[in-house]
Amino acid sequence: MSFERYGLEFADGVNELSVELFCYLAGRTQEQGGVGRATHMMNAITILWPEQMADGRPGFVPSEWTYRRINSWCRHKEKTSTGCLKGWETWWGPSSAGKSTDAGVIALVDWLAAPDRTTTTVCSTTREMLRDRIWAEMIKYYLMLEGALPGHYVQSKMRITYGQDNSKNCIRGIAIKQGAIKDAVANVIGIHNERNRLIIDEMQGTPTAAVEAADNLSTGKEFTFLGMGNPVSRLDPLGQYSEPLGGWDTISSSFDEWQTKNGWCTYFDGLKSPAIANPKKYFFLLNKDDIDALATQVGRDSPRFWTQRRGFVPPEGLAETVMTEAYVQKFQICREPIWESDYVTVAGCDPSYSSGGDNCILYPADVGKLLRGPVGICFREPIPIQFEISSGEPMTYFLMEKISEHCKKLGIPPRMLAIDITSAQRMLADVLEKEWGPGIFRVEFGGSASDLPASSEDPRPGKDVYKNKVTELWYTMSIYARSNQVRGLSVKAAQQFCGRLLVTKDVRHICIETKKEYKKRTSSESPDEADAAVCVVALVREKLGYHPGGMLVQGSEAEARSDRELDVDSDDEVYLTSEFDDDVSAEWLQFGF
Repeated sequence: MSFERYGLEFADGVNELSVELFCYLAGRTQEQGGVGRATHMMNAITILWPEQMADGRPGFVPSEWTYRRINSWCRHKEKTSTGCLKGWETWWGPSSAGKSTDAGVIALVDWLAAPDRTTTTVCSTTREMLRDRIWAEMIKYYLMLEGALPGHYVQSKMRITYGQDNSKNCIRGIAIKQGAIKDAVANVIGIHNERNRLIIDEMQGTPTAAVEAADNLSTGKEFTFLGMGNPVSRLDPLGQYSEPLGGWDTISSSFDEWQTKNGWCTYFDGLKSPAIANPKKYFFLLNKDDIDALATQVGRDSPRFWTQRRGFVPPEGLAETVMTEAYVQKFQICREPIWESDYVTVAGCDPSYSSGGDNCILYPADVGKLLRGPVGICFREPIPIQFEISSGEPMTYFLMEKISEHCKKLGIPPRMLAIDITSAQRMLADVLEKEWGPGIFRVEFGGSASDLPASSEDPRPGKDVYKNKVTELWYTMSIYARSNQVRGLSVKAAQQFCGRLLVTKDVRHICIETKKEYKKRTSSESPDEADAAVCVVALVREKLGYHPGGMLVQGSEAEARSDRELDVDSDDEVYLTSEFDDDVSAEWLQFGF
């Protein structure tokens, strides 16, 4: 005996849930007699978790946003050269938009459709975030029907496995900001199956390397990527993977979705939340009171309101900052350079164990003449150095050893290292010179600005333009960037430059907010990468004598010191030893040093 449903014959005993899951898996279209993948999935969700369960418990309450998210997940996938059906989706939305709940239910139903050949990896920045958000939602709905669904929940491993000992056919939770990035990436790409899914919650705070690893999962027959979060920046992974195909100028907050370079982005505007019209039914979603409360607190034009209530990247110009994301993109600040000649390597260091800092950052950079351009600075990957109590060394000596060790590997002599000496950090420079070598370039962030020209366009001394030295250092970096002289800057450092406000109270001088104000306002860590980067800029400008625009100030103290200290042929002790390349002097001379 059998029965017909959606133009197919099913044996007696097959329940309605199995029918819907089969048709979802097969992608049964209306032309074939079905109702489309998205509707089949919604039907399965309704069967599993009606708004009120049979025992009276509340079930799953879908909103119009839920339907849009299901349609996004079920969107047509592109076929790759290997035959894999591949789909990349990102979701933008405000806080309390139900993204994690909907994604958890969608992923769970998708896995239930073929648990014997599906690997679903669910990620967030930390295990705590996993437990509080998307993983918690998946387990909540899975345990509602405990014993009635296939699989076995292994709480200690954050897994739902198909078969007690099976580690391949599973749903697994992974924290991808905990520990080394290399380990996190290895965890993400460690399993390959016929159907592979990768879902990243809080994608705006995810290491880019972990997202890029997703390509390694598209080796089966079908791969789906979903990244979601509250958009903060165009530069972080959520922003990068949501960039419109035609560029950022082609979309606005009036768009519901747009095609990206990899797939599609679906946007949920908090001002259109279903809870505004029906707050009682959708009590779990952002409502009018939530929106009005934050608008009163920070203003509707504040970046925080746009991120947390509109769920859209804050438009340019809402706040005056040291840099803007538009400048970062226009002048290709994060891209690799094309050199006209050889370059030399220098480094900046922000010890950051005082003055409100968090991490010691060593930031190497190459300095040379860019193709058809002025002298440029190309930053390499910043090197974080964490103090190890178990080393038994005093912190200063531990950092000295690590900094000098990294510099030696990179071929950087002491005089090509610039270090922040603000407050107690001065002691580290002293120890470096005593134990490693003389000539460390010391950068003082405190005090008044310098007598050096503000820029090639503004010959006034820095002290007449900038309120203090730290403003001069940070703002000079932005001038180098606008002069097309910065490359390779890390996304994190770029975000820090784009996030630090200019204070407008003193109209006569440019001034940036204090580090304390920055951390309090953004609820973020200290901008250590940016501080290390401006140490490099200070060395290039003040020691090597190259100012923004490629100008070398004739007759200046910087020029005289540059000529004297960079006379590499006369310094056998540093440059002509086996520890460094014999050709280094020629490299300097090729671009005028």
